Amino acid sequence: MAAEGERRLGLRVQGACPSRKLVASELSPLLRGYALDEASSELTADVEDLGESYRISVAGASREVRDPARQCLERARVAGVFLALNLPSPEPPPAAVARSLAPRPDVPEVAPPPRAKAALELRPFAGVEVAPGAGAASTGLGLGASLRDGAWAITLLGAATTSTTPYQPNGVPPRFELRRFPFAALVGWEASLGMLGVGFELGPALDLLRFDGKAVPRPDQALRVNPGARLDVVLRVRASRHLAAELLPVVSWFPRTYLVGVEPSQLLAETPRFWLGVSLGLSYQVWGG
Repeated sequence: MAAEGERRLGLRVQGACPSRKLVASELSPLLRGYALDEASSELTADVEDLGESYRISVAGASREVRDPARQCLERARVAGVFLALNLPSPEPPPAAVARSLAPRPDVPEVAPPPRAKAALELRPFAGVEVAPGAGAASTGLGLGASLRDGAWAITLLGAATTSTTPYQPNGVPPRFELRRFPFAALVGWEASLGMLGVGFELGPALDLLRFDGKAVPRPDQALRVNPGARLDVVLRVRASRHLAAELLPVVSWFPRTYLVGVEPSQLLAETPRFWLGVSLGLSYQVWGG
């Protein structure tokens, strides 16, 4: 309800992105001499979701803003600033004075403040991966960095995993251990649905492989590089403009396999072609946006 001396402002939001609650939360701290009131008939502000754009209107001022990525929180922020800047003077009209029949001069439009579209995000994560048919599983920790521009992003990531023993029988000492250090450069796209985000990341992958001989004569150690490809499905829940939790199902594929053996001719196993996994992490925006 409006306090004494404040004018009542109605808020009408059509569509789902942004929601009325989100617009009200961004607009309320910016109001001076006005108070949001559901029953207001003095003045009404409108925000209309048009799909890939949205329209903001109040007191004769109107602006349509394109936003194909449907960043609902950013829409609410821009709408709140635009509405607050274009509200007429908050002095209440005298009750005894009849409304003037002369046309009110147009209120000049004020553009929303410019914002930086590009943003840099840091993405620490923990994950687990399995190699189907190879009897191998590993856990790992990693860090990614994403340069985001609207709905698109370029991501570099690296991780370190625990040792595994692929294609070796259970119940006997392992003949060798395999440890992976996965790296990837990915291009991603994400659609925002309010506080939720859904997207994908795809690009080349590179595994640094370390082999450690165990229960074999003259055990040795070797390093190899294995190129491949990686696909992530990104599920994101935003806690704020800068922080989000992420769940990523992951598929990695490597066309080449390395054979592991004991000299002169005993073959022990080979490296898996496929790794399936899931990682859980955070995304924190450190710059831009």
